[in-house]
Amino acid sequence: MTDIRVDFIDAYLLRPGGSGLEVLVLRRAAGGRSPGSWETVHGHIEPGETPVQAALRELREETGLEPVRLYNVSASRRFTGIRPTKWC
Repeated sequence: MTDIRVDFIDAYLLRPGGSGLEVLVLRRAAGGRSPGSWETVHGHIEPGETPVQAALRELREETGLEPVRLYNVSASRRFTGIRPTKWC
């Protein structure tokens, strides 16, 4: 049986803006992985942490912000070590 586990989170910070919702994206610093690229808040789930706790921690660590509410915390399953030989 395949072992499925959630080990990382992505968080999208939204707020009302003049013409709709605004989305916060962060620009990666020079000298690291993918320098200059734009990304959402993301990170690994620490041992014993729930995805919600990880999302709140990563938001604090990366932005210093505390969200008013979480609208949806969903899990995307990712399978590693499996390489498809044919696309449907």
